[in-house]
Amino acid sequence: MSFSDKLSRVTERYEEIGALLSASNVGDVKVFAKLSKEHSDLTDVVEAIRELKLTQKELADLEEL
Repeated sequence: MSFSDKLSRVTERYEEIGALLSASNVGDVKVFAKLSKEHSDLTDVVEAIRELKLTQKELADLEEL
């Protein structure tokens, strides 16, 4: 698995957790708390991944010039 694939998996997990939390069908308080903590822990990481991908795209665009 490439580094890019691993970053994509982290982003996908973050979005999956967000969807689970917003669906509000998490009846177990412990599960909700665990998901909330994981989502919170991943927020900064996912923001950095998105910034990296944007920078890579901008670099590729500049190289085309």
